[in-house]
Amino acid sequence: QGGIVKALVFAGPQRAEVAELDEPTVGGNEVLVATRQVGICHSDFDLLADRYIIPVQFPIIPGHEWSGEVVEVGPEVRNVRPGDRIVGECTVNGGADHFGFSISGAAAERFKIRADWAHRLPDELSCWLSNDEQHAVLGRARTVITNRRFPVDGTGRRYPWPLV
Repeated sequence: QGGIVKALVFAGPQRAEVAELDEPTVGGNEVLVATRQVGICHSDFDLLADRYIIPVQFPIIPGHEWSGEVVEVGPEVRNVRPGDRIVGECTVNGGADHFGFSISGAAAERFKIRADWAHRLPDELSCWLSNDEQHAVLGRARTVITNRRFPVDGTGRRYPWPLV
């Protein structure tokens, strides 16, 4: 704790760099997460080109589609604990912010989030997902956790949404 972490930083339009930053510290309702996987999608390229759909300020750490492991929790956190595998919300603060865009994201060795943005991954799902699986799981995190529906296709793969 209290060390240095490496992070992908979009320093400005068309300027990406790997930076060494102070490890985040957590307070009250915050969670420190060790990144396990971060997806890259077209919106990250829009962000890097400074044409994302909401205003952003550089520098910013991208990474809105991710999975990770809880390292530490603040004293008010009740929904996750160290060792839990989690995913998180992309649109936060009532839609006013986008994690990984207007708020620095998960493209770092460790990052912090508010506890209410975190969703534990069921044992049936791996942190190591393909891009398609990751997008489906992260885009439907509340459905996955709330409904606990995991249909299996002919290959034995589990999906967090009803197959039609």
